[in-house]
Amino acid sequence: MARHVDDASMSGVMRPALEAAGMQTVWWAQVVPADSERAVAAIVSFHRERRGPSPHALRAAEIGCTLVAIALERHAAVAELAHRELHDGLTGLPNRTLLLDRLQTALDRAQRTQAEVGVVYVDLDRFKLVNDTYGLAAGDGILAAVADRLRRATRPDDTIARVGADEFVVVCARPGQASTVVALADRLRDALAVPFSPDRGELVVTASLGLALSAPGIDAATLLRQADAAMLRAKQRGRDRVEMYDPAMQASARDRLSLAADLRRAIDRRQLRLVYQPIVDLASGRVVGAEALCRWHHPVRGSVPPEEFIPVAEESGAIRSIGMWVLDTALDDLSPLIRPGDGSAPDGQFEVAVNLSPRQLDEPGLVGKVSDLLDTHGWEPEDLCLELTETALTDDLDLASRALLALRATGVRIAVDDFGTGYSSLTHLQRLPIDVIKIDRSFVSGLGEEGRGDRATIVSAVVGIATAMGLESVAEGIETDAQLAALRDLACSRGQGYLFAEPVPLEILLRLVRDQVTFP
Repeated sequence: MARHVDDASMSGVMRPALEAAGMQTVWWAQVVPADSERAVAAIVSFHRERRGPSPHALRAAEIGCTLVAIALERHAAVAELAHRELHDGLTGLPNRTLLLDRLQTALDRAQRTQAEVGVVYVDLDRFKLVNDTYGLAAGDGILAAVADRLRRATRPDDTIARVGADEFVVVCARPGQASTVVALADRLRDALAVPFSPDRGELVVTASLGLALSAPGIDAATLLRQADAAMLRAKQRGRDRVEMYDPAMQASARDRLSLAADLRRAIDRRQLRLVYQPIVDLASGRVVGAEALCRWHHPVRGSVPPEEFIPVAEESGAIRSIGMWVLDTALDDLSPLIRPGDGSAPDGQFEVAVNLSPRQLDEPGLVGKVSDLLDTHGWEPEDLCLELTETALTDDLDLASRALLALRATGVRIAVDDFGTGYSSLTHLQRLPIDVIKIDRSFVSGLGEEGRGDRATIVSAVVGIATAMGLESVAEGIETDAQLAALRDLACSRGQGYLFAEPVPLEILLRLVRDQVTFP
């Protein structure tokens, strides 16, 4: 409300000047409510005559103060909305929109001064596992703490932004040279190396960092993409490392996009085929199953290695259709092995193993599709084993657990592939409905050789875990008689590898089973 304040309340600076002019000061102020945390709005009126304000003047001042207060409130509200539009709500850091604006401003300034701008793209490694283990609230607390550590590790004129759930970007406006931005990346890694303290103990968070330096004429979006490409290279090379962008990465990214486009048409164009690697019972040497493996023959590129096209299929989402095609084709190809009377069915149970992608776990109707294919081709569910890598399982434990429980309820078997290369624990294994542990070839290599006792210790531990949990153990990558002997001594159940057979066409596998080939 408006109120009158006589000249005694005027400051010692203003009152003498007013008195020298023969003026009396009257001050009305409209105070904005305290809970809005806004400043005081006021209208000041000066009068030559020594008298108080008239009711009309007082009302005019009050209306003026109210209008000023409304204007201030509106301005503050607009400013707050603008801030929310441009900042992350959890950390208070600039978001991607504001980052690109500041980065472009820095690039424009650098262009005029012939300077450089450095960008560091920071992606926290396996942060989904942190949320799964400690909960979303604890995860948010760690993200806020990460933002605080990044602030302390940078200079005041650097820009730090949160551009994704667990992704941050730092813009260094005056790097000087590559060594400066590398030193910044090292400081950021050091800042994250100190363990965090969630509710249930200590946690070390690692990060993959990609660096990029500006070049003349580059824009903000392009420079950010370059830093992102470098970060992805750091992920691909094992995580918890720093990579500097080079132009070859851009060419590689374009090639992957082209490969992804071709891969989506590969099924319709009949470019995909299956080969099968026999799975052998190590005690008897008998073939008891086979793993179906996908191969791609590109009309221009020729044979594309699985380690090249499978990651592209994962990234693009094409793995969903390819995965179902592999399952459908494998069940159809091997159906003679479950039909007695045609001379090719084995005496005992025969199992087909098919890889399942983590991208398929959240596919609607996955369980129904698997059940329908089993019925169509006449397979019993327990004769199908679906394999997922250990890393895929631990990246989203809740999703994997829900999906695998539903699949397991149909009767199919579940295997953890490449065991020992991921970050699972006994707690994780106990949460998952698994039947088989496949020991990664990196641990099988060196078994039976002098000075490689560590391999025997690791494999023995894995086989012991499997036995204690009532699971079957399968060794991958068996290539020598010494490895086979060592695995038999360690009581490993089954194995596969070039010692028995490389992945072979369907006709050869059927012949191996029909002839009841037994490996020594």
